[in-house]
Amino acid sequence: MADRALAGLGLGALMLGWAAKTGRNQGSKVCRLDGAETNSALRSFYRQQRFREVGRHYFQVLLPGLVQRDPVREHDLTRWDRD
Repeated sequence: MADRALAGLGLGALMLGWAAKTGRNQGSKVCRLDGAETNSALRSFYRQQRFREVGRHYFQVLLPGLVQRDPVREHDLTRWDRD
């Protein structure tokens, strides 16, 4: 996670690039992540990084019966440098 005060400097993209390279070097084919559905800045950033939404992750938070739903996104690591 990058500090929002540093937004726009490319740190998030650098971290995702490092994760993609590390995963690819260890044999992973896909990078999958999730983030709060209500965080529009994060959702926009992931779209800019060419992550596509592939589903939803549901989990209980704080109180019984209170369920948070977050989009799950993934990116094909074999195409990371070519997108």
